[in-house]
Amino acid sequence: MRIRNAGVVVAMTLALAAAGCGGADEPAATDSPAAKTGGKLVIWADPKRTVALKPFADKFGQENGVTVEVQEIADEQQTTFVTASQQGSGPDVMVGAHDWIGNLVQNGAIDPVQLSAAQKGAFAEIALKAVTFNGQVYGVPYAMENLALIRNTDLAPTAPASVEELVATGKRLKAEKKATEILCLQVGQNGDAYHLYPLYTSAGGYLFGTTSTGDYDPRTSASASPPRSPRSTRSRHWARRAPAP
Repeated sequence: MRIRNAGVVVAMTLALAAAGCGGADEPAATDSPAAKTGGKLVIWADPKRTVALKPFADKFGQENGVTVEVQEIADEQQTTFVTASQQGSGPDVMVGAHDWIGNLVQNGAIDPVQLSAAQKGAFAEIALKAVTFNGQVYGVPYAMENLALIRNTDLAPTAPASVEELVATGKRLKAEKKATEILCLQVGQNGDAYHLYPLYTSAGGYLFGTTSTGDYDPRTSASASPPRSPRSTRSRHWARRAPAP
């Protein structure tokens, strides 16, 4: 029998999140054994995260008297999850990216997660916002990532103050045959908005506006709106001309 109690699912994801972040205090020791419920909690994750989650899942199961299974979904995790959920055979917890939420909500595959004010306060505001859709929280964030611009300090000891300065320095180094590329940026055959976005927004560019609740609003896209500033215009111009690696 699977546990369908939302509180248990939330507790599980919170426990994994705290353990993954490494900043939570260790739980107080107790001599009382956990109550046995005989339930099962099924978690789906990709291959890498499956390996990382199993020790925490085993610990949670022992402490709460439940059987926790972390199952590996190697390919097409989001599609597989939607299909399984519609067939009534989905997992209790799915580990995935926050940008899945819109699609999962539209397909009726997930429900809002109920977090108290104290629980919400344990997360970075930007992380909690990322899992919020139409004013509802649909996931528990457990990790954050970011992009970084790596500079060769032997060739460019001073950080550029602007993209224009970066390009000018790169051109000079290429002319001096000290470098072969000005900037290496992952693009791919179909483009790569994820890796380009920091450069795009750094000069005031944007793709979508936001609603009063802070959600992105596709009705106010950059393509349908005038530039907000001359810097925004330069951002768009540079993005269109950005060289592939």
